[in-house]
Amino acid sequence: MNDLEDLKDAMHSTPDFEPRPLDLDAVLAQGGRLRRRRRFAVGATAGVAVLALLVGGAQVARLGHDGSGSGSVAAAGSPNQVAASPAGDVLGDVIETGLRTPEGEQVLWVKPLEDEALPGVTFGLVLGRRTANGGLVSDILINETQGSDRAPGFHSPEGPMEVNGVPTPAFGYYAGADAAKITVTADGRRVQARTAVWSEDPSIVVFWFDPAKVKSGTKLTKLAAYDDQDRLLTGSGATFGVG
Repeated sequence: MNDLEDLKDAMHSTPDFEPRPLDLDAVLAQGGRLRRRRRFAVGATAGVAVLALLVGGAQVARLGHDGSGSGSVAAAGSPNQVAASPAGDVLGDVIETGLRTPEGEQVLWVKPLEDEALPGVTFGLVLGRRTANGGLVSDILINETQGSDRAPGFHSPEGPMEVNGVPTPAFGYYAGADAAKITVTADGRRVQARTAVWSEDPSIVVFWFDPAKVKSGTKLTKLAAYDDQDRLLTGSGATFGVG
């Protein structure tokens, strides 16, 4: 090695530096954690949202929150884009929440997902609106990102927020046929969710909290599911993601 090479080596090295193999799994995991909080512009129809989400291949189902294995994204597009969701984007019955907004009733539905990297994930849960002309507009899509989307316990709980200035409920789903009641502690107050059993699989219980009782910015703890004997069920204590 000549003097110039010695100088270059000294300038590019740090004291006690020892090269080591690159851990690609760790790098990819970190990248996944960063992507989990990515959110798209809000307001497109469900069909447009699917296109926007699938452009990145496995990116859809890998969005999540703080290692919980769940993810969420808001649909892409303009709030003025209103049309019926394609029939293939809705699995089973649309769930009416009873929550009204100036742009229509907030509703929930299950949509199919397909990602070779996530063989255990076959569906996601959408919070959207049913418009006056009967169309379904997607606002938020959440889905499992690790293991099976039907494993016992909570999946993809999403905290309350505002979409285009309209409050959205905290929502998610619980897998387990014994879930008769779901509650959360909101700023120290225990609040019970409204629930509905998915028409295509009675082991999936969809839940949501009234935004008037669980507001955006509220500290949420102790998410819990109980059976009809008021016994605590598997997965209780899951945390919410937001954004």
